[in-house]
Amino acid sequence: MAHSRLSLAVLLLLAASPAAQQAQLRLDAADHAESARVRALVGDLGGPELPPVLANSPRDRLEFADRIPVSPVQAAQYAAGAPPAYLQGIVPAGPGGTGTDKQELFWYQVPGNYDPDGPHVPLVIAYHGYGNSANSVAVQSTIDEECNLRGWLYVAPTGIDDKLFGAPISQMNTAAAVQWMIDHFHVDAERIYMVGFSLGGGISANFVARHRDPDGIMIAALGIVAGSYDWTASYTLGAPSLKVWLENSYNFNAPPTLAAFAYQRSSALHFTPGTYPALPGALDSTLSMASNLGTTPTYVTWDLADTLAEVLAQQPEFVGLMSSLGGVVESHPITGTPVTHSWAVLDEPALFDFFEQHAVVRTPATFHALADGDVAVSWAGLQQSAPQAFSRVDGDATTAPATLCATGLDNLAQLTLHADRAGLSGPGPVRVLAASVCATPTLLRFDGLGAPPAWFADPTSGALLPGDSSEPATNALLFPLPALASWSADLITHPLWTTKLTTSPSPALPGGALAVNLDAPAGATQAFLLVALDEALAVVKGTPLTASLAPPLLLVSLPLDAAGNVQVAGALPNDPALSGLDLCFQSVAFSGGRAIASVSNLWRTTIQ
Repeated sequence: MAHSRLSLAVLLLLAASPAAQQAQLRLDAADHAESARVRALVGDLGGPELPPVLANSPRDRLEFADRIPVSPVQAAQYAAGAPPAYLQGIVPAGPGGTGTDKQELFWYQVPGNYDPDGPHVPLVIAYHGYGNSANSVAVQSTIDEECNLRGWLYVAPTGIDDKLFGAPISQMNTAAAVQWMIDHFHVDAERIYMVGFSLGGGISANFVARHRDPDGIMIAALGIVAGSYDWTASYTLGAPSLKVWLENSYNFNAPPTLAAFAYQRSSALHFTPGTYPALPGALDSTLSMASNLGTTPTYVTWDLADTLAEVLAQQPEFVGLMSSLGGVVESHPITGTPVTHSWAVLDEPALFDFFEQHAVVRTPATFHALADGDVAVSWAGLQQSAPQAFSRVDGDATTAPATLCATGLDNLAQLTLHADRAGLSGPGPVRVLAASVCATPTLLRFDGLGAPPAWFADPTSGALLPGDSSEPATNALLFPLPALASWSADLITHPLWTTKLTTSPSPALPGGALAVNLDAPAGATQAFLLVALDEALAVVKGTPLTASLAPPLLLVSLPLDAAGNVQVAGALPNDPALSGLDLCFQSVAFSGGRAIASVSNLWRTTIQ
C-alpha cells in the first residue's frame, strides 16, 4: 500500500473492548491530527470541535458516521515502474491563487509511470466526507491506487476546511486545486472525473452542476458514494454542533429559514421543508441543482443498510431524478459492507471502468440550466436579472432546420446564444424560438453566426421583424424579448453586412454632441450614411438594407480613408421636439465603381 492504513480489525477489536478503554481511544486520531494541522495552516474558522469518534460512537449521525475509519476492501498493486509520488500541495490565498481569503491544502498523486513529456492523462478529483481530512480518501479507499494502476493523476481537495458544505467560497478553493493540477501536469481536460463520499458526494454533485462553462473546468463523469444531498434537511435533522457549522460564515451564515437560497445553491437536492419527517420528504426538482446533471454520466452506490437515515432515504430520489433527465446513470445499491456508511461501499475498479467510458461533452445540443449566478452553459450565456436567486433556461439545438430553442427563461436580464457552439455557424438563416416565464424583459443576444448578422424575419412570411439592435464589435444581434412572451424568428445573415457602425454618446441629447464611427473594409472609398426614423426592408442595387428609405430620410456622403474608416462629429439641433425620437443609422460603402462593397449593421440611438 502507498500509505499506512487503519485496519478494520482494529475497529472490531476496540468495539469489543471494555467501555472504560473505549473512552480513552480515538479511532480517528490520525485524521484528527491531519485536520488540526490543516486548521493551523489555513486558519480556524471558529466552529466547534467535532466530538471524538469512539468505538461505541453512534453511526446514525453525520458528525460520527463519516469519520469511522475503515480499511480498503480491495488491495491494488503498483503499476509497472516506480511507486507513485503522493504529496501535499498548497495554493496561496488571494488573487492569482484561490481567489478567496484562505489558502487551499490538498493531497495529490503522480502515477509511477507518469511521463512529463508524454501524453495528457485523466485526473480524478476525490472529495472527503464530513470532518475527514483530504488525506482520508487515500487512507480509506483504493482510489489513489487505482489511479496509479491506470496511470491517472489524483487530487483530493480540502475545500478550505473539512466541515464546509461546498458553499461557493469553498468550491473556489476546490477549483483552484484542480487548476493547479492542470497547470503543473499533463491533465487531459476532457477526462477529469470526480467522486465524493457522503457530504463529499453531495458537494461533488453540486460542484459538477455549477461548473459547466465550456471554456472552464468541466467534469466528464461523476461518482457518488453514500451521498448526502440536501443541506436544509441536514440542518433540520442535525445535532446542535452541526447547526453551528452550517451557520458558519464559510458555509451559509444563517439558518435556512433566513438564508434559503444559500442552502439551495450549494445542495444537490431540495426537499420541501415541512414535508419531512418522514424522510425524505417531497422533492422539489425546480430547486435542485442536480437537475443540471442530465448531460453528466453518473455512478451512484450505497449500502441498503446505511446507518444514516437521510442518506438511505435520499438515494432513490437522486437516482430517480437523474433517470428522469434522460442521461447516463448507473445505480449500484449493495449489501454486506462491514461499515455501511463508508468508502468501503465503493467498488473502485468498477467506478474507474465507468469513468473510462466517458469524455466530457462541453456543448451538448440540449441542456437544462438552473443557475445561481451569471454563468455559461453549453451554447448559452446567462446574465441574471435579480441576484441571490435562481435563473433558468432549457436549450435545444436539435430541431431541423437549424434552430436555437430557448424556453422556460426565468430571472434573466440577458441570454446570449452562441450559434457556433451549437454547431449552427453556417451562412444560412438560424431559426430562433424563445419563451419566457420572466416577469421582466430578457435581452436575447446572438453571436457566432459565421456570417454577419443582418436582421430578423418572420418565419412564415419572411417580413422584417423590427426592434433588433446590433453589437458590431462582436458581430452580435440583439432582440428584446418582452416579459412572459414567446417569440419565433429567422435570424438572417448577409455576406456584405461587414461595415461596423456606431454612434456616441448613446443615448444622445438635443443640442448635444454626436459622433459617428464607420469601419468599412479596406478598399472602400466612399460611404453614404442613412439616418431614418424607422425600419423597413429594401433592396438597393441588389443588396438589402433595413433603414427605412421613406421620408424623412437624411443622406450624408462621407469619404473614407485608406483603411476604409471615417469618424465625424457634430451636434444635434437644440430642439425639444427631438426628445424621444429613435434614430436608425446605416451606411452603404462603395469601392471605385458603382457596386456596393459593404453595408453596415443597423445602429439605434435614442434622443433623450
